[in-house]
Amino acid sequence: MLSFKEFWTKKTLVGLGLGQFLSLLITSTGFSSSELGIRGAKWYYYVVLALVDVEANFLALGHVWLLFLQKNTRP
Repeated sequence: MLSFKEFWTKKTLVGLGLGQFLSLLITSTGFSSSELGIRGAKWYYYVVLALVDVEANFLALGHVWLLFLQKNTRP
């Protein structure tokens, strides 16, 4: 079992911080899309929002996929 000091390393804290930042990006995407719908925004606002959403999803899932590939391709 891990002790408290072994668990709270710099890598763990950076991971937690990046996870919180990613959650903020995903939440703001949902909020922004509802605001755009209410205000009847122009089409190019939706394009920008879609690009941000794709980037947030890539950051979340792309990193997991890369870790999976690294773990399973080592000799």
